[in-house]
Amino acid sequence: MATVVSATALALLIVVSVRLLSIGLHAGQHPVHSRPAWQAWATGLLMSMARVWLFPLYASTLTPAWLRVLGMKVGRDVELSTVLALPSMTSVGDGAFLADDTMVAPYELEGGRLRVDHVRIGKRAFLGNSGMTAPGRKVPKDGLVAVLSATPKKARAGSSYLGMPPVELRRAAEEGDRSRTYEPPVRLRVARAAVEVCRVVPVMCAVALTVLVAAWLEWLAATYGFAVAAVLSGAGVLGGGVVAAALASAVKWALLGRISVGDRPLWSSFVLLSRDRLDDDAWDEIEETLITADVGVAPTRAMVEELRTRVKVLGSRTPEEARALLREQLLAQIGTDMDRTLHVAPHGERPAVVLVVGVNGTGKTTTTGKLARVIIGDGGKVVLGAADTFRAAAADQLQTWGDRVGAGVVRGPEGGDPASVAFDAVAEGIREKADVVIVDTAGRLHTKTGLMDELGKVKRVIEKKATVDEVLLVLDATTGQNGMRQARVFAEVVNITGIALTKLDGTAKGGIIISVQRELGVPVKLVGLGEGPDDLAPFDPEVFVDALLGE
Repeated sequence: MATVVSATALALLIVVSVRLLSIGLHAGQHPVHSRPAWQAWATGLLMSMARVWLFPLYASTLTPAWLRVLGMKVGRDVELSTVLALPSMTSVGDGAFLADDTMVAPYELEGGRLRVDHVRIGKRAFLGNSGMTAPGRKVPKDGLVAVLSATPKKARAGSSYLGMPPVELRRAAEEGDRSRTYEPPVRLRVARAAVEVCRVVPVMCAVALTVLVAAWLEWLAATYGFAVAAVLSGAGVLGGGVVAAALASAVKWALLGRISVGDRPLWSSFVLLSRDRLDDDAWDEIEETLITADVGVAPTRAMVEELRTRVKVLGSRTPEEARALLREQLLAQIGTDMDRTLHVAPHGERPAVVLVVGVNGTGKTTTTGKLARVIIGDGGKVVLGAADTFRAAAADQLQTWGDRVGAGVVRGPEGGDPASVAFDAVAEGIREKADVVIVDTAGRLHTKTGLMDELGKVKRVIEKKATVDEVLLVLDATTGQNGMRQARVFAEVVNITGIALTKLDGTAKGGIIISVQRELGVPVKLVGLGEGPDDLAPFDPEVFVDALLGE
């Protein structure tokens, strides 16, 4: 109670003082020893002191009301943090956001004179951490001044600036969910206010420790004399500091858990769900990380919304529980029940035919060679068709793979008809009683209609001789959402039956798997994990998800 009373008394004293100091304070260049200059300096000193001693009133739902009482013009739905301002010289528009340690309307000293002027923060404007708006300047409507940056002398609506001196940034405004920005629901406002009420507890603890240390020193002086109390006063203050630090650490560990030194995977619960409470920031981090992993915007939003619903229904609160639910969601999106069997069984005297397609540079020829090695390792006989007649040395590369793994290679002249090479490869497979014929096609841009039509011709010509059992689309995991566009176009030309995802040995997350399977219903069957001949493996959804989550 004493803490609340003393804080209230200090707040009233500051309000009265700031209000009195604003009387007669006006815009202009004032001598440093003049009354207006002294008023501005004293107001700044009081506002700085208030941020320390009355911190519960800052960065809270009470901050706009507190600054209005001090004389600042503050609009509706404004978010204000630890602002250092001259209240009577500042106005803030509706929906604006002023982050930590922002300075608005601070006075300027130059040539023995102090300049004071009005400052305006426009509607829905953003002033970043430690951002500054000098006297006479304005953050425009829908404008942004970044962290540690200054507001320019002139700025148009919607413009953004970074640095000192400020440099304009390109920024495109997008319409978002207003319930998470300008119009939070009532339940969120109430919950926030309830949490902020607890801010008074640390203040009370600090006052209580101060009183206890003072009482201990008084007891020492009364019992052993002032000399002893003076000698031990340093130890007493140090002891109070140790108790305060220990108490703060204990509360932090109780609420957030102990944080240890070490490296964590980007998808680890420490990074995504370390708060013990799943607030909007945690959900935003989950959504951002999924999108960064090339999962795609639509699948990400669907998963996050479903996950939020399940967390509410099941009452999950811990990071471990939420992370387990996220794992289930990822597995559900990837599909553990999809048929990922590679159909390479021969049809009597006719071999199975696998057609390998994809754009340039995805690793089709390498995948073809690795697949042949796997089949031959299982006791099968393979014939390779070098139907990539456009790329220089493509047939030589496939011939090298054939020699390495023990597979026959059918090739044609450079620049020849790829459909003829594919036909001859199947015919050779029938004559040699091969189990599988794998046809490596030319890499082609999915935007080139003529080349895509030719791919359809290759497939039709093969089907005159044998059934095409598999059409494997090779996608590069590092190409991100561009792979989705590739898959969509190839699916229109040939009936894709499976996907081989290559280059998963680097930094690629391979989240494109979810987008492709979601839209086309085509399973990922193979993944390339390196450059070695044995680095082609069947796709295992659980292993893949655990790798994404850093397990």
